Amino acid sequence: VEGSVTLGATDAVNGLLVAIAFNGIGAVTGKHFGVGDLQLVEGPELLAIEVPPIGYDIALCQRYYQTIDMIKALGCATAAAQAACGQTVTFPFMRVVPTVTVGSWNYGNASGGTIETVPQNRLNAYANSSAAGAMAFTANSLTLNAEL
Repeated sequence: VEGSVTLGATDAVNGLLVAIAFNGIGAVTGKHFGVGDLQLVEGPELLAIEVPPIGYDIALCQRYYQTIDMIKALGCATAAAQAACGQTVTFPFMRVVPTVTVGSWNYGNASGGTIETVPQNRLNAYANSSAAGAMAFTANSLTLNAEL
């Protein structure tokens, strides 16, 4: 079903409420129905429905929120309390520098895991050694949040 409505210059100054009524469809028992390909177009010309590629929508979403499953790093320290174990991770550009939350940390001869976000598309993760020798860490279930 196609239809159009023409509004005057001041008809929607305070907003626009659109109600869709279906007449003559019989009894509605499930109370669920779908409406697709609905658009509001400025001007008198009806345009074709534009469906953006899914990659475009994903990129828009990733500007606000992303997840990283895991960051692992190995290192070797010559003494305790050295930041000798680190990893830099890049991700799709976000609208602002994100707030990063780490679900959990796992350590081997290390402690004090830290995440630093540098610009809007890179972070540095590191931990400090507990003693001299090999060390490692894993940061699990990271969320990057740049919501409004």
